[in-house]
Amino acid sequence: MSKKYRNKGYTTQAVEGLVKYLFENTDVQQLNAVFFHVI
Repeated sequence: MSKKYRNKGYTTQAVEGLVKYLFENTDVQQLNAVFFHVI
């Protein structure tokens, strides 16, 4: 993500919305995520 848009909560909001949608509207019962921190 471009530095201009970092630390504004955009990714957090998007992930929260996606997770909520998946659990409420699909048969997903478990979600696994991997985080890579790149400098």
